[in-house]
Formats: sequence, structure tokens, C-alpha cells
Amino acid sequence: DGLIRVWNWRHKKVLCQAVPQPDVAVRSVAVSPNGQLVVAGNNLGQVFVYRLLIDTSPQAGQSVELELYINFEAHGGYRITRSLFSSNGLLLVTCSSDRSAKLWRLTERVMPAAPGSREEVVQAGAELVHSLNYHQRWVWDAAFSSDSGYLVTVSTDTRAALWDVSKGEIIREFKGHQKGVVCVALNDATS
Repeated sequence: DGLIRVWNWRHKKVLCQAVPQPDVAVRSVAVSPNGQLVVAGNNLGQVFVYRLLIDTSPQAGQSVELELYINFEAHGGYRITRSLFSSNGLLLVTCSSDRSAKLWRLTERVMPAAPGSREEVVQAGAELVHSLNYHQRWVWDAAFSSDSGYLVTVSTDTRAALWDVSKGEIIREFKGHQKGVVCVALNDATS
């Protein structure tokens, strides 16, 4: 139904919800490591980043709100299969049916105050850092390393790829699966 919902599991109730784009399925949702942002990607290649506003003051009780922060087109009408924040929260990856994964940096610019106004306006956006083009079929999932320096992507082309995030280049290819690879996890712990 295209809804994003924030639940209180203990009380089994919805605290708030948002509809990024009416009648368009949301395929992926993720929360930033600091818990302040929620990202959703949909079937039309759109990304919606929300601020998760939680007010626990005595007068509010527990008020939760999703406030749209950034909306951008990431994959030009193709389905977003996965959206995920990096471990350090500075980057966002989107995976898509267009056979690519894209790395984004969320940005904020302070705009000068309008004439007659004293308040500056903060304009938020997303800057494309790298378009990761290697796979021959849909890219279904990705996983960042714990230091956010590396990324693994997987595809129904039966391959996985390890990327250097800073360069946007493949470090290693992983071949050998007999069928498409649709999920991935990365454990790069040293001990």
C-alpha cells in the first residue's frame, strides 16, 4: 500500500506513518545508525529520506513523527530493491533493477535569508558519489563494511562484487553461485 509505518512493538500499535508516493510500492526501508533518519526506496526509482522526530517530553507523552527531509530520483523509473545507510551514516547506497548500485552523500547547504527575512534556509539534498556499474542483472542487496570503506553488492547474475567506496572501483569479484544472489551480509571483524 506504499506506507511507511513506525511501530511500538511493546504496545503493538502504529505511532506514525507516511505515504511517500500514493499507490506506489515501497520496496526497501532502513534506519540510519544514529536513529535519526529513515530512508525508503520505491518501485519508480524514487528515494525518500525522513527525519524521525521523537518527543518524549512530559506534555507530549511519546510523540513520533516522520518529516520528509529529502526526496530524489535515484534510478530513473527502475525499481529500488534496497536502500541502506553506511555504517558511519555518511553515505547511502541504493540498489536497483537497472543493474546498478549508486552511492549517495546526503548534503545540507545554508541558503542566505530572503530579502526582509532574518532566517537562513537549510536546503537538503543528495549528491551522487559513484554509480557502481558491474552487474548484468538486477542488483538486489548490498552491505557496507564496519568502517564504511567497502561495499559488497549482489545480483541475479550469480555474482557478488567487493567495492572500494572511496574510488567506486571493484576490488574483487565473487563467482560460483549457480543461481541469482539476492541477499548479502558482511562480517569484517578482525577478532
